[in-house]
Amino acid sequence: MGLTRKSHKIYLRPTQKWDKARIAEEKVIVKTFGLKNKKEIYVAQGIVKKIRDAAKRLIAQKNLDEEAKFLTKIKEKGYISGTSTLGDVLDINVEKVLSRRLQTVVFKHKIAKTIKQARQSVTHRKIKIKDKVIDIPSYPVTLEEEKQMTVDIVVGKPQVQKDTKNEIKEIKQETETKTKTSQITQEIKEIKSNA
Repeated sequence: MGLTRKSHKIYLRPTQKWDKARIAEEKVIVKTFGLKNKKEIYVAQGIVKKIRDAAKRLIAQKNLDEEAKFLTKIKEKGYISGTSTLGDVLDINVEKVLSRRLQTVVFKHKIAKTIKQARQSVTHRKIKIKDKVIDIPSYPVTLEEEKQMTVDIVVGKPQVQKDTKNEIKEIKQETETKTKTSQITQEIKEIKSNA
């Protein structure tokens, strides 16, 4: 039957379609973070907007308990450092949110040589977090999960192929020596029978 809740868009498109400065900025972001399309930028902008709105609401309310919970949640996600305040939360930008994606974290840990290769290794199910395979490049990685990330990538050619090549060479050499010795023994028998 599917989910009973109504699904909503998690992003808003820009109101002005042909803004040259915005298009150039988005192009740079897409290239640096290896995004598939600009929708991923708009999703990150939506996340930033939600975080900023929550921070503004908490600043207005001045509720210390909720403020502390909110700050710990944002710190666990890795958007701010350990000594940050609500004022620092307002400085969160799209680049900070995009830098916590699994694809970017894999690239920063030098598991992949390029950002595109990082995306490929994620989609090919080579990355595990807490012994669970995650194949979503846009997965938001927390600081705790970043420490528990493992990789199932074999770099270079497997050793098995080299061994089989060497074994094939040895077998060829053995067969060559056996054929040579059998030829020599046949020649010796022919010489003895003729004599």
